[in-house]
Amino acid sequence: MFALTAQICLAGAIKDLEKLGVEGRKITLKGVPQMEVVVVSDLYSENNASNPNITYKDVDLKNNKRTVYVQETDGSKGMRLVFDTPDYNQLNRYDKIVLDVNDGLLHVDKETGAITVSKLSPLCVVSRKSGDAGNVPAKVKLISELTDDDIFTLVTLKDMEFAFKDGAILNIKENYGQYVEKFHKDYKKEINYRMDGGMTMMKDAHGSAIGMVINTLVEWRRDGDGVPQGSGTVTGILVNENMRRYGNHTGRYIIRPLDISDINIDPKKKSAAWTMLAGCIRDEYNGKFIDFEKAGSVDKPQTGDRICGDTGGKSWLWTDSGASMKATSDWNNLLPVRQGAVWNGAVMFDCMAKDWYKWNNIGMKEGTNSIFFEFSSKKLKPGQKMQVCFEWTAGDVNLTNSWGFPARWMVQYSVDGGEFKTLTEASTGREDFSLRPLPCWCKKINTGKNNKNYNTQYDFCLGMQGHVFNIPEDAVGKDSVVIRITPVDDRAFSLRTKPSDPCDNPGSMRINASFPAKGLVTIGSIFIDYK
Repeated sequence: MFALTAQICLAGAIKDLEKLGVEGRKITLKGVPQMEVVVVSDLYSENNASNPNITYKDVDLKNNKRTVYVQETDGSKGMRLVFDTPDYNQLNRYDKIVLDVNDGLLHVDKETGAITVSKLSPLCVVSRKSGDAGNVPAKVKLISELTDDDIFTLVTLKDMEFAFKDGAILNIKENYGQYVEKFHKDYKKEINYRMDGGMTMMKDAHGSAIGMVINTLVEWRRDGDGVPQGSGTVTGILVNENMRRYGNHTGRYIIRPLDISDINIDPKKKSAAWTMLAGCIRDEYNGKFIDFEKAGSVDKPQTGDRICGDTGGKSWLWTDSGASMKATSDWNNLLPVRQGAVWNGAVMFDCMAKDWYKWNNIGMKEGTNSIFFEFSSKKLKPGQKMQVCFEWTAGDVNLTNSWGFPARWMVQYSVDGGEFKTLTEASTGREDFSLRPLPCWCKKINTGKNNKNYNTQYDFCLGMQGHVFNIPEDAVGKDSVVIRITPVDDRAFSLRTKPSDPCDNPGSMRINASFPAKGLVTIGSIFIDYK
């Protein structure tokens, strides 16, 4: 490993290490004075840090235990420490320590200034004194008040609630996570240990959103009580992580709660800041009928009809792609008799990938087809705010049908038949986002070129991806508001013989009028919240 050597005397503060960053390179620290810091991670938590894949079917479960977060005693700056082995980490939460990082490898993120020091041994801890929460000053903030200096510190976010309040705290296809005795003992043989780390979308009362990442070894992510329905605070380590399985662009900040007690949201069904105006959420309709506007309640695929919303005021869900719309599950696949499971329904849009585009008679692309959701905001008054929230995925857990769909999408809105305008995602500030398929077993398939064996990809998502978009005030008090989810371009989700290669790199496949792949898209729920 190439490493520079820094021989500079600093002032003994975490923030001063940022000055040594050199274009993302790792720097061997020399001549750095000792510093007094407080440990804010938890030696016994399974949610300190992501456990990365080392092969397509193996996860490095040691990374979580090797990782420690410390911060200045005043909470002004934090730092991530990575020990060489889990055994070297003996630091408890709230320990006040004197730290010597000399001979460690410093990495400073060039975008955020987040500081990581790795290659550490127990000798880096010169002294330590146990403490309690009183050692850590309270940092209580709104999501919008977070700054880069908060990264790797302990933060409490206020006025928080779960964006999606069904199922468990983390809804995933459990077969691909890590084995947890508490709720996997009945089907241990079905666990294949291939992935770690899922994300749940949180939002606050003021229109901001943030991802909450939880490792699959965490027991309390599926504790049997379901998702807290009210509002409150969420405490955790603020991190900046590239959640590749959730589409890479998952926001500048993500929060990691270390224990269920860090999620201080009233478990009773008390009112949250946001109220549902209308939605199609498919609760308790796993694989069952769909209420169509014209065909009524049926269980057979329908094309060209509209699905009637099942919550709140009148609403409709449909597509102009020609896809059949049929009932399916949300893939939260612990059966109801098992710990913490609520297995709800979803709507699958079944078509070819090329059907998400409009083509002329010579095969040239002239536009896109979309998923639409229509509702009325007539009951709302000026000053009230709205959000559209939806969770979705691609594919059908069959590798043959889990590639080739449009990889990049956007959300737009239209008022009373007017033009569509593009919305910005609340958690990322971006107009575009990536769609990922559910995980699939290894399989030999034909992608249109030749038959190849494809292993479980690093871009497969553990569960549905959640999205939150604020709707501008010009949509309030209108007879008809239409939400449009549509492809951004013709880039296809690509399978790679090497699972670590990105699915959407510049050499990715492009969808044309004769493209052979399926374009399956599944909406777990879509709804409008207001306040």
